[in-house]
Amino acid sequence: MKKKFKFVICAILTFIFSALIFVGCSNPNGKFVVSIEQSDVTTTEITYTVTYSNGTTSTFTVPNATAGQPGRGIVSIDKTSSINGVDTFTITYSDETTSFFTIESGSSISSENDLVFTTAKCLLSTLSINSEFIIHDDNTSDSTDAVRAISTGSGVIYRMDSDFTYVLTNFHVIYNGKTNTLYTDGNCYSQRLIGYLYGSEGFFYKDENQAPDQFGSKIAYYGDYLEFSIVGGSVNDDIALIKVPTADVLAINENARAVDLANDYSVGQTAIAIGDANAEGIAVSKGIVSVDSEYIYLSVDSVNSRKHRLMRIDTVIYPGNSGCGLFNEKGELVGICNSGAIEESINYAIPIDVVKPVAQNLYYYHNDNNDSTNGFITCSIGITVNAVSPKYQYDTWTGKGKIVEKVIVSDIVEFSLAQSLGIEINDQITHFYINNTAYPIDRIFNIYSIVVSLRASDTIKVGLIRDGIAQVSLPVTITEQNFSPMAI
Repeated sequence: MKKKFKFVICAILTFIFSALIFVGCSNPNGKFVVSIEQSDVTTTEITYTVTYSNGTTSTFTVPNATAGQPGRGIVSIDKTSSINGVDTFTITYSDETTSFFTIESGSSISSENDLVFTTAKCLLSTLSINSEFIIHDDNTSDSTDAVRAISTGSGVIYRMDSDFTYVLTNFHVIYNGKTNTLYTDGNCYSQRLIGYLYGSEGFFYKDENQAPDQFGSKIAYYGDYLEFSIVGGSVNDDIALIKVPTADVLAINENARAVDLANDYSVGQTAIAIGDANAEGIAVSKGIVSVDSEYIYLSVDSVNSRKHRLMRIDTVIYPGNSGCGLFNEKGELVGICNSGAIEESINYAIPIDVVKPVAQNLYYYHNDNNDSTNGFITCSIGITVNAVSPKYQYDTWTGKGKIVEKVIVSDIVEFSLAQSLGIEINDQITHFYINNTAYPIDRIFNIYSIVVSLRASDTIKVGLIRDGIAQVSLPVTITEQNFSPMAI
């Protein structure tokens, strides 16, 4: 019998009446190889330089095949194992002989201390977030009746500028479609956003010394809290960006820092979640990435169900973890947790290749000095694509693997950017070039990251295969007419 799971977003909602009623869910010192490049050649030997992630280098030499040893050139250098933080690389020569060298990479958590160091750094970027909403009172049919509710979630510091600090969280933490808009100027966004840094967590409570508001609430906050304002968000990605004066953050903890962003992630990689589990304080849990990309339906706005692309993890998360950071073994952000079938330990996070371009988009349009472009604004390319011939591809150099597929054009919108680029139906898209920087397209969802990253005045080209022949289109400069805001 097929087992059915109900996936829930992981924010805790508390209603505030004259009494409080609780209800259901709403090695930094390690190194890894960056490159191995030929750095010197003599008549007898070739020198290669290994560059590591921490900026240090080492060298090794091999015989020069042109100097009395014909046929012994290097065919390949592959990483063949990675055990307890030590990477082994095997050199294969053209005469079919091999040699090897090892590097202490520190690229995996191999001891309890490594996990402690990683977690300690991540905690400096972690917050608990309380969002106040005025929602319809389910106990009455009177449309004018409402109650004050608080949703508890989490956040992670995205960047710290001199004036403002920007924090990432889930869209469903700052938006509730069940808001009684009679009291909120017609919008469903949080009426108040309160955040606490790790180590300085406070709490909300009923203050008997103050008069109740019009909804019967006597809510008050205890401790050193931060008061946020909303920058913007994407309901389709369940990502929101909020901000607070940087001076306020540093006044509470002068060591607070922006998170380090990972470039990618892999199945089997360590996945550390840090957030306000069950609204009882910021806590840490650890698991692995189970599935790199999966589509599930969620009701992020509490009204409509939408399909979301997420990464699956077996890391334990709870209500209150919504918006919390998901970190790899080096303390880099690989995702933002948002949902799960909690009883089954099947949990989900928004992957970094979605988080990064969406966050950059929201930040850019908030700070572009153009009031007409606030929010989440994307470029329309005007193509429909299908994925064909998916397969698992293993990379002997990195020791990692991923699923790749061919991205084939199935439809083109007339007068669109795609038509200006000369794209045709049945073309295979292999690359997009933005300002002459190449971005490979080997999964259908890569195109979304491109769409979100484009800006007016960018120059774009497309690499494609047509009738078996690889080619690159002529460049097209994008204009403001190619962009539109994403509606909720």
